[in-house]
Amino acid sequence: MSESTCELEKNLPLWELEKSYLGRKPFSSMNSSSYCENSLFRSAAVKSLQDRESFEAFFKSELTSLEQSSFTTHKDLASAFQKLTIILIIGSHFSIHDYYRDRLILLLTVWKKNQFLENDQLINALHSLCSFFVCFESATYSLHQFDFGGTLPQWGYQNNELNLFLPEQCSEIAIISSILAFLQKDKDLYFSSMKLVEFHLHLLDARKKPIKAMFTKESNYSSVKEQLVSTLLKAILSKDFYDVDIVSIASQECFYSMYLECLKSILFPLLKESSWSYKPQILLQNHKLGFAVYEHNDFSAFATLCGNNSGLGSISKGDAQIITFAPQKAPLYDMSSFGIMRTLDIENEGLDDIECIQDNKSLFFQGWARCFSSNTESQGSLEDRWLQLTTDVKKDRCSLKLRFYDNVSFDGYYVSFYVKADTIMLDGGSAVKGGLDSYSGNYTHLALNTSESTLHIKSLFEPDVKIIPLSGESAFYGADFLVSYKINLNMPEFKWDIY
Repeated sequence: MSESTCELEKNLPLWELEKSYLGRKPFSSMNSSSYCENSLFRSAAVKSLQDRESFEAFFKSELTSLEQSSFTTHKDLASAFQKLTIILIIGSHFSIHDYYRDRLILLLTVWKKNQFLENDQLINALHSLCSFFVCFESATYSLHQFDFGGTLPQWGYQNNELNLFLPEQCSEIAIISSILAFLQKDKDLYFSSMKLVEFHLHLLDARKKPIKAMFTKESNYSSVKEQLVSTLLKAILSKDFYDVDIVSIASQECFYSMYLECLKSILFPLLKESSWSYKPQILLQNHKLGFAVYEHNDFSAFATLCGNNSGLGSISKGDAQIITFAPQKAPLYDMSSFGIMRTLDIENEGLDDIECIQDNKSLFFQGWARCFSSNTESQGSLEDRWLQLTTDVKKDRCSLKLRFYDNVSFDGYYVSFYVKADTIMLDGGSAVKGGLDSYSGNYTHLALNTSESTLHIKSLFEPDVKIIPLSGESAFYGADFLVSYKINLNMPEFKWDIY
């Protein structure tokens, strides 16, 4: 990379970065007013690109709003930093009076003292990036990660609910740390960032699409965000930038797509001009990860014992999918009672008590996790409400087994499968389609049908099952149907053959 491209002169007016550095004006392809209808911020930002006067009005309004903000969660502070990142990158094309520079420095100083910034890798990365745009320098940023490439949104806390490989946040960390590696001229940070990028690109199914709902609460789930960050990561690792069309992907995530488009407009020119190269080196066959990913032809399986109000894995054949599955307490519309609760042990670099054996044609994955519940009054007894998961895959067939610790009550609990299918065939007979009617019975053989694929779920026990059509939209992980098997502890285990 040339010295003139990487080195930004400190005596340049605030916001005025060389266009050769930025590559092109952000959002040049984002001129559709209909695309912005769900995001006032994004709409105002695009309008501000018309001229310097428009941008200054937009900037004043947003800066005042950010100065008056208070934060009650990590997510609030991260969102504020994302907004600031957007206006700083847009502002790189305009020269703004130095008066704003002092206010920005003060704002970043105040935010730096926020309790949520401590040990939060994403927020620290964003702070470093914003500092660079304000002062043309940034505090040295270091990426903490496991030897196998993965990282955690927060580093340094034991028993933290964010001690999970959360795809969205960790992918953002990879993208921003890649930018900072070039800005800091830190080759070690570049290789660490690429290793994190590679780690997340292993978390794809047989169709090379993101595994849905991985470690993610239903309330935080967005398939569009998953696809956006996955598309960017593929381009970063391959240095193939020509088919990365964020706009066409992001019909629902206006603000987030704008934010990623800004990061893309900075990172891609740097990658193109860089002489640094990275060779893929990660193999995800490590039981301490707490999860395993398997694919064979068009068949994919993901199994995990880590999560926070999230599922135990997913299984798919082509586009017929079990998006996620886990125990769930009735009422079944309440997703706060779905899933498991177990996080990674940072000191031991993962989990020590999982059995995982894997090769190109098979996977055996077994271990224990605690059932999740939002009922704080019963937290004392929840320590004993455990399950054992066994996922045994050979080629394109999965034997799935759940065994529940039977010293506590599981009254009102189900094993819920959230599935993607056009129809569900019941015991080779009638077909369940979308609509208002639900079905209950002892169906032992369900066929999840799409126009291209069929995924079979065969119960190897006498089931009491409910089948409920869903919308297939943003709620319930985007599932078309909920298939729930009632837990009966008179049976020692629940076993399915899935193929």
